Amino acid sequence: MLSEYPDVLKKGIGEIKRLKARLYVKENCQPKFFKPKLVPYAIQSRVENEIKRLVSMEILEPIKKSNWATLIVPAIKPDGSVRICGDIIVTLNPV
Repeated sequence: MLSEYPDVLKKGIGEIKRLKARLYVKENCQPKFFKPKLVPYAIQSRVENEIKRLVSMEILEPIKKSNWATLIVPAIKPDGSVRICGDIIVTLNPV
């Protein structure tokens, strides 16, 4: 399979082109916007660096305004780096 589909199965972050994702929510649902919580001081710089890295790789995109916002949950990996997770249980999952 690796030799037959090298572009699809290559290492790294992939990208879907010519396709847009849509999220369907319940009709007349109210957007939820949670203000950010403080990140523990001990990992603030790691969280900031990870967010900058994700933006530079175009995985995250800065925006100026949104009706929806969820909290992030920084998870510490075994190597000490940080994984940024969105806590959509309180915002998107209910709708």
